[in-house]
Amino acid sequence: MKSLLIALLFVFSVNTFAQIEDTTRINKKDASGMKQGYWEKKYRNGNIAYSVIFKNDKPIGDFKRYFENGKIKVYLKFDDEGNNLNAKFYHQNGNVSVTGRYDQSNMKDGVWNYFNRNNSLVLVESYKNGIKNGTEKKYFENGQKAEELYWQNGLMHGELKRFGEGGQLVFSILHKQGKRDGAFTIYHPGGNKYISGMYSDDKPTGKWQYFNEHGEFVQFIEYDANGYPINIDEIRERENKRLNKLGEQKGKIKELDFDSFFSNPNGPAQQPR
Repeated sequence: MKSLLIALLFVFSVNTFAQIEDTTRINKKDASGMKQGYWEKKYRNGNIAYSVIFKNDKPIGDFKRYFENGKIKVYLKFDDEGNNLNAKFYHQNGNVSVTGRYDQSNMKDGVWNYFNRNNSLVLVESYKNGIKNGTEKKYFENGQKAEELYWQNGLMHGELKRFGEGGQLVFSILHKQGKRDGAFTIYHPGGNKYISGMYSDDKPTGKWQYFNEHGEFVQFIEYDANGYPINIDEIRERENKRLNKLGEQKGKIKELDFDSFFSNPNGPAQQPR
């Protein structure tokens, strides 16, 4: 009987020691100062703020960070070497907000998806070594595509398209190495062309044509090599004549400030009416 009691006391002591040892091993560093094993941090209310396992100062496996109310905030999945992780971020309502991947340098890599609180996709981006590369798409809450463009080494390159919530094309413009370069077109809500022109080295160039909502030609503006309109006097005279004919609004419409209007080479889309 005495031997049995001694044995039970021994087992209890070993178990108790093991539990204490496990507790003291949380959030520990080795002799070299590197994080090893299980780490966690808690909020003042006792809920876990994050939990992760380290191996030679690098997180491996699952890394989880939580909101103070205990709901998951971030979930990162590392490989066994602490590199190349998949990432998932959450809204406070529990729905996913972002999904993507980091490379071994902790740079965004591949396709990243962004969602609103209602779990609707709002943005898709593509990365390589932390720099935008590839197609980017934006979406309205109704699921219709709002914008589509292409990136090359962090610069817009190729065609940029923007759409209305009903799916209609609003405008399109070409880019080359981050600058507007090529055809530029704006459309009326009904689908007919509104403005058609060209950019060169980020400046408007040549003749820009303007059309009414029925697709009928209205006027043109011609730009010089510096992106400034050549026929500004002609445009001013034509517009003032048109305004003078609006008898019912006489005295209410001021003469257009064309010098101010054309001082910005990026402003031709705001054509005078």
